[in-house]
Amino acid sequence: LPRLAALADKARNTRPLMARLAALGFRDIMNHFESEEGPQGKWRPLKINRRRIGRYRKLRGAGHKILQDTGRLRGSIQPVVETDNKAVIASTGVVYAAAHNYGYSPRNLPARPFMWLSRQSVDAMIRIAREYWRP
Repeated sequence: LPRLAALADKARNTRPLMARLAALGFRDIMNHFESEEGPQGKWRPLKINRRRIGRYRKLRGAGHKILQDTGRLRGSIQPVVETDNKAVIASTGVVYAAAHNYGYSPRNLPARPFMWLSRQSVDAMIRIAREYWRP
């Protein structure tokens, strides 16, 4: 009966579990910016606009990475634990995030997916959840 009571307590408050999962997912998404890759591999390289070549060379020379001109997009991503503690959502309020993540054909903008979870992260989340629910 004490084991059942412990499980009931965990079921009433899943916030510790969700907070761990949120942190892990957030780190994984940040790693996609660092490695510049999506689930299918490396992001397509930048196409250089002749009018912006000087700016591009200046940024690339300083170790600039794709989708990180200002850091606004990367810095806007927030993991949120839902108020009922039953879900974690990673979101951004940056208007152009979806165009970069999924691509935008009217502007020939290729998809450079950053909002996804790697197999390693999903496996780690499963391990964490199993440990949490172990009596």
